[in-house]
Amino acid sequence: MGWVVELPRFARIVICALFGLMLTALISPVVDNIYLNNFYSPETAMLPALLSSAAGVVVYVIGWRVFVGFAGERPRFTRALYIYLAIGVFITVFALTLFIFGLTRR
Repeated sequence: MGWVVELPRFARIVICALFGLMLTALISPVVDNIYLNNFYSPETAMLPALLSSAAGVVVYVIGWRVFVGFAGERPRFTRALYIYLAIGVFITVFALTLFIFGLTRR
């Protein structure tokens, strides 16, 4: 599994972005539903999108720290990276599965 840290920097950035986007897409309907059923106000209509996006950015920043690294830094395969990749792959597979089943059931 240590081969993932040998990927080019751009590929690692894309993987982190994918994990963040998939989490955002996965939790957006849940956040929207909770917000519309319990807290809706026309003044705060943008709040669910901001919360979902913030969660995606947090996943991206965590990935940047443990997977991409800063300029000139080569990431090491650590337990934190393993956990990040496992959760990211789970989120991506789960979200894609829901999207595919949602599209095929129309």
